[in-house]
This record gives sequence, structure tokens and C-alpha cells, in this order.
Amino acid sequence: MNLPNKITISRIGLAFLFMAAVSGRWYIAAGFVFIVAVITDAIDGELARKLGCVTDFGKLMDPIADKILISAAFISLSQMGSPVLKPWCLPLWMVVVIISREFLITGLRLLAASENTVLEAGKLGKHKMLSQSIAIAVILIILALSDQKFPALQNAFESYSFVFSTLVYLLMLVAVFFTVASGSLYLYENKNLFSEKKA
Repeated sequence: MNLPNKITISRIGLAFLFMAAVSGRWYIAAGFVFIVAVITDAIDGELARKLGCVTDFGKLMDPIADKILISAAFISLSQMGSPVLKPWCLPLWMVVVIISREFLITGLRLLAASENTVLEAGKLGKHKMLSQSIAIAVILIILALSDQKFPALQNAFESYSFVFSTLVYLLMLVAVFFTVASGSLYLYENKNLFSEKKA
């Protein structure tokens, strides 16, 4: 296994480490892990191209590793209670839409793989990943700052909880938009995979 593929696989391990950090309310650590994971996403493909070692395994596993990371993040964060962020800012339906899209596209990739075709991530999919990552990062920043043991800081965050919750909700709407849009475009561009084979 080449270096870029090892970096890709490491992102899956980071996803589980992220979940453990969030569960322990170690938001700063969770943020650090998430940043490292996003960096690995940015460098593995570029490194593979520079080293001339782009493989079908990498093309398939890179987006799957992204999906595991994003799904783990949203599931973990949707379960966290906070006096700063209101439950409605990260509604369950948004998490379900995001994860459903990831399962659907993964199924499409597996279908393509069964026909010896590897589907790469599209440009709109990159925007989707970026919007989701920004939403996750902002949530972590808010949770980390509001969890500090400084009464003045905690009171300020709690006093403006509606503002922070609204910000997160709007970022989540943007993420859901790109999630649905990129998924729909991906399905449309690969609709030939659903056609019945002629005898």
C-alpha cells in the first residue's frame, strides 16, 4: 500500500478518535483531530498525483473515508446537549439527509465497481465536503469556547445562544443544500449505471 493510500486509511481511524473526543467533551482535542483529518483529505489525492501512484483503491477509498468522517462527526455532535446551542440548530432530519446521501452515493460507487468502473468525486462534491467541514468546525469552536471555565465567557455565550444557534442552523442549511445538489447531480451523471444490460 502506497503512502497516499495509508493517509486515506488513517482518516478512518481519526473519525473514531474524533467520536471519542466529542463523547468525552474534549472539544479542543476533537477540533484538532478534525483539522488533521481534513488536512489528510487535502493532501492524499494531491500527493498521489505528484508521486504518480494514483490507484483505483485510492479513488474508491478517499470518498468513503470522507463519508465515515463526516457521518461520525454529525452523529456525535447531534447527540451533544449544550446550553449554548439549541437542539433545533442541528435537527435530526438534516443529519439523516446528509448520511442518507452518503450511503446512496457509496452504493452507486459499489455498483460501478461491480462493472469495473471507478467513480471519482466531482467538483460539487468538494463544495459539499467544504460546507460540511465548515459547519462542523464552527460547532466545535462554539462548544469549545463556551465550555471554558470562565463565568464571563460562559454567560456571554449563553446570553447570545440564539445568535450562535441561528448561525449553526444557517451553515447546516448550506451544507444540506450542497449535499442534496451534489448527490442529485452525481446520480444524474451516472444514470446509465441503473439501466438494464442488454443480452
